[in-house]
Order: sequence, then C-alpha cells, then structure tokens
Amino acid sequence: MEEKDKAEEANITTENKVRNKSFYIDMACTSHMIPLAERLLNYSKCPGFIESSSPKSREIVGKGDVIMDCVLRDGLVSSFCVLNVLHVPDVAHPLISWRKLREKGYTEFGEGDYISINKGMKVDFEAVFDRNLFKIPAITHSAHITYNFWH
Repeated sequence: MEEKDKAEEANITTENKVRNKSFYIDMACTSHMIPLAERLLNYSKCPGFIESSSPKSREIVGKGDVIMDCVLRDGLVSSFCVLNVLHVPDVAHPLISWRKLREKGYTEFGEGDYISINKGMKVDFEAVFDRNLFKIPAITHSAHITYNFWH
C-alpha cells in the first residue's frame, strides 16, 4: 500500500462541567435570582436594582426562566419550571423566593432537615438544610465534546 493511500484520523474528547450552581430556598427573598445568565431560558434584558438584606442594592441585568431537574428523596426526578428569575450577577447563589412560590399557591411541609414544596398533592421539589439555607438537590450536567481531525 502506498503512503498516499493511508488516511489518518485523530479523535479528541473533552469534558466540560456546565456551571450549574444549586438553588437555595430563601424564605425572606422577594424575587427568584440567579448569578449566571446561561441558565436562563427566554432571556430578556430588564435593567434595574433590587434591595437586599445587605445595605447595598444589587443590579438586575435581565430575567428569564429556569428549568430545574430536582432529585427527590425517593430517587425520582421532578422537573420544575421557575418563571421570571432575575439575573443578578453579584448574588452568591441562585435563590428561589418562598414568598413568590407561596403567592402562586404552593405549600411547604417540613420534617427534620428536609422541606417539601407542594402544589396540591404533588411534591414539586424538596430541599435539605445546608448550614443556613435549604439547598435543592438537582441533577448536574456535563458536556462531552468530540473532535474528529482528518488528514
């Protein structure tokens, strides 16, 4: 076989973690907030400011919707859509506002270090106490990218 008839192939696979910080339920928070715009669907710019428990206001850059795949204690996964989540780059963690959920008719049931957020008889998501706030266990995603190089 001649040298020119040979084809060379190189494959490279990389793995990138998608920045997917966990959401926390905040009982005093007035709006749902997230620091990462890439998690927001239906993103639109809406500049403004929001007051927080700290002395300074936080800048709002935009808003959108988030779909969370929440892991329940029984191992099932519940997809939950949160509408009108504010993009606030300097917030430390994504926050779900209990006040906003309560206004929409959700109820909360607490047991030990766990709380369940329900609408009617359906458990929409659960959260576990994590130092100061309740953390919502969710599925994290990884991205695998494969490159094919032909010579």
